[in-house]
Amino acid sequence: MLNASSVLLRVRSAAFALATGLALSVLAVAAQAAPPTTPSPPVTVQASHYDVSAPLSSMVPSRKSAAAMPNLPPLLVHPLTGLAPDVSTGASSPFAAAGTNPRAFVSEITNQVSFEGMGQGLSGYSDGWAPPDANGAVGPNHYVQIVNSTIAVFSKSGSVLLAPVQTNILFSGFGGTCEQSAAIDPSVLYDQMAKRWLVGYPAGVGSSIAAMCVAVSTSDDPTGTYARYAFAADSFDDYPKFAVWPDAYYATANDYNPAAIVWAFDRTKMLAGMAATAQVAKPGAWSLLPANLDGSQVPPTNSPAFFVNVLNSNTLGLWRYHVDWSNPLNSTLTFGGELAVSPFQPLCSGYPGFYDCIPQLGTSQLLEALSDRLMYRLAYRNFGTYESLVVNHSVAGSLSNSATPGGIRWYEIRSPATTPVIYQQGTYLPDANYRWMGSVAMDRLGDIAVGYSESSASMYPAIAYTGRQVRDPLGTLAAREVILINGSGSQQNLDRWGDYSVMAIDPSDDCTFWYTTEYLANSGAFNWRTRIGAFKFRAC
Repeated sequence: MLNASSVLLRVRSAAFALATGLALSVLAVAAQAAPPTTPSPPVTVQASHYDVSAPLSSMVPSRKSAAAMPNLPPLLVHPLTGLAPDVSTGASSPFAAAGTNPRAFVSEITNQVSFEGMGQGLSGYSDGWAPPDANGAVGPNHYVQIVNSTIAVFSKSGSVLLAPVQTNILFSGFGGTCEQSAAIDPSVLYDQMAKRWLVGYPAGVGSSIAAMCVAVSTSDDPTGTYARYAFAADSFDDYPKFAVWPDAYYATANDYNPAAIVWAFDRTKMLAGMAATAQVAKPGAWSLLPANLDGSQVPPTNSPAFFVNVLNSNTLGLWRYHVDWSNPLNSTLTFGGELAVSPFQPLCSGYPGFYDCIPQLGTSQLLEALSDRLMYRLAYRNFGTYESLVVNHSVAGSLSNSATPGGIRWYEIRSPATTPVIYQQGTYLPDANYRWMGSVAMDRLGDIAVGYSESSASMYPAIAYTGRQVRDPLGTLAAREVILINGSGSQQNLDRWGDYSVMAIDPSDDCTFWYTTEYLANSGAFNWRTRIGAFKFRAC
């Protein structure tokens, strides 16, 4: 990650490795061809400091409020002609013959809204980080977007309710690393069970005092007050991913000491603004994703939290974390087994190492896919008769050449608490364009939506999404592909793109998907924009 003003190498998975001489995280993933080592017992960490803030709106420096961003013309829908089914076959050429349409069903997507997020497109906004690491969450009345290292609050129609400000303003007056450090690799989530907002980020990049900073709103107003916590960390926790679960707020990160780390924060105490502890364990593996609860039906009583990662080119790993806050000695992080999947070649990647291979219009600059790991989020739902997890990552169209046009490999995992099974999987690669940096979620009916970036030598990077309804054939994304916004510029002099994007589900109807990621309006570096779009399946 680079900063435009200082042109410093930012701590981000590969960048951190290059800056410190540590092995690249992709190498560590490759080393997981065998089952991971036994996870370490959880260790209790007391919050080093906590308090309740003033309202976020009162801490914002005086500035002219940005105007509502206009909606774009109607979104573009790709016709079905020539699209191939997205079931992965491992064949060297996954594209269908021209003019064929093997899909039996067409799932209709209803577009709701599309407006500009943070970036050069939002008046008064300036950010020096690249890529933005766009992240967003939706509540009953707000959409909160967070990027490196800035946060903004929107109405659901796109009006700016809190103009972009540095995220560490949340910790104004708090003292220590959380206040003084820029909020990089940040996360924002909406806790539907408690009607609260969760903001978390690691602090202390380049410092000997590292911390995990967690803020929980005291109401469903994201511009109001927050209970704030700092937890001392052994080292900077790179590439963290947060999740909401009934017994804890969870976070995973790569701390390179020696591999990944899993945090469990005492959600009950934090919701009450009380002194809280965290329990920290090391799974002996890299780049785990924590399961995040979607929907109003909570997991079964005493359910562990679930975590999934890539073990090798045909296997996923599943972990279970049971946290006992009354007696931490009873807490356990255990490996739940290997899940065999259809073989894949990571896009722009080979074990070991990764490189740039995604083309853009009008430039020789290729983009990196960051395909050595699963992409945020690992979305969980309890349907009563079964539990389900959905997740995705980027794969090449050929098992022998990782630079071939790539697509989105997605999975639905069922029965994670007992005998986990890959219920369905597919690779969405309908044509010769590259699709990567995806995010996936599921609505209350079991419909699945996937958002991603799309590019080729004949197009600028665009933002698109597709999906499937429960009635569609297993392993297929039968919906027409929708272009949320066509880019009109290519990224230059920078190969890193996105790092992740976020598909969230609206708690108001449990049907509407909200997606955000980056694009460019003009070719250049450090001039990214982000877009926020909402849609749902007509049947929901």
